[in-house]
Amino acid sequence: MKQTRGRALDRVLQHGRWAVSLLRNLHACRGLPAIASTDYRGYRIGGLERADLPAMRRLHRSLRNGSDLTPWRRILYRLHGRSLVTVARDKSGNVVGFEMFFFEKGGARKSVIHAAFIGVAPHCRNMGLATHLRHVAARHFAGAGLRGISSRVREDNVASLRSAIASGFVISRRRMESDGVTTLTMLRHLEGIGECVS
Repeated sequence: MKQTRGRALDRVLQHGRWAVSLLRNLHACRGLPAIASTDYRGYRIGGLERADLPAMRRLHRSLRNGSDLTPWRRILYRLHGRSLVTVARDKSGNVVGFEMFFFEKGGARKSVIHAAFIGVAPHCRNMGLATHLRHVAARHFAGAGLRGISSRVREDNVASLRSAIASGFVISRRRMESDGVTTLTMLRHLEGIGECVS
């Protein structure tokens, strides 16, 4: 009985944290414009349309060992995906890559948005697509008046680390995880990037 009550309390607390995160983000992203559409090597890059959310979630699960978006992020991206998620579509309109963002606690006050995850379908890798998604997002958020993008990358994730560095992220902090791998907190400053980002 105690164990059941403990699990129920954990669920209530988790839902409470999700609600706080959702409300914080709904408030912080008011006024953010939609991500402008652009082409890159035969792919169409733009904001997440509501109809693309199921395809993005499928790709997310396939890249994250079955892990789905948290409920609060599903709601957030259903409402504001055009402003918070860059999506790459192939010539057939299939979602083949995405980068999703949200405001962490204190992020809106600092004008820094967090890059939660970037993923590209295996058959579309090594073409610069992830780096281009990052560049599109940087231009978008700089144009919206934000000062930076934060990200966390495990040091053993060489592809993500390479893409982040190529996109202008610098290491701001290191943290050793319990499994012995270092997680790098990275920051991409957005001041003055304008049209110089390709």
